[in-house]
Amino acid sequence: PSRSQVVFTPGLWVPLAIVDNVHILPGVPTLFQQMLAHYASTTLASIGLRFYRRLVRTTQRESEIATLLEEIQNAHKNDGIKIGSYPNWDAKTGRQVIISVVGRDEEKVKEVWHVLMKSVEGATQADLKDQHFPDIAVQAKGT
Repeated sequence: PSRSQVVFTPGLWVPLAIVDNVHILPGVPTLFQQMLAHYASTTLASIGLRFYRRLVRTTQRESEIATLLEEIQNAHKNDGIKIGSYPNWDAKTGRQVIISVVGRDEEKVKEVWHVLMKSVEGATQADLKDQHFPDIAVQAKGT
């Protein structure tokens, strides 16, 4: 359609499709991550959009922390903070949930991250470097 846009990522065969304000990405995690990293580091950074992300890992069940996450999200909804939780099975540590805190205000992201670290007895972001959750361009600073 005339309102659509196609963005190609070098080395990938599948494009990012944009129709109005809807961005359509593939469901394959590796393709999704590469495309998002490319798009964020080129397009978003060039127009001055900056996003920051902090990750927390916990061994608590997602069902055990769902109400807490909802309360924290609601407390910060006017701050532009988004919280996501992603259950995962790690061969070394067993059950875990990765919690993502994303926003455009770096200090607010850190504030919520600190609250979550204490609340869910979480592991630090540095401990997550070996996981399949890279800090893809959500920290695109344009420099």
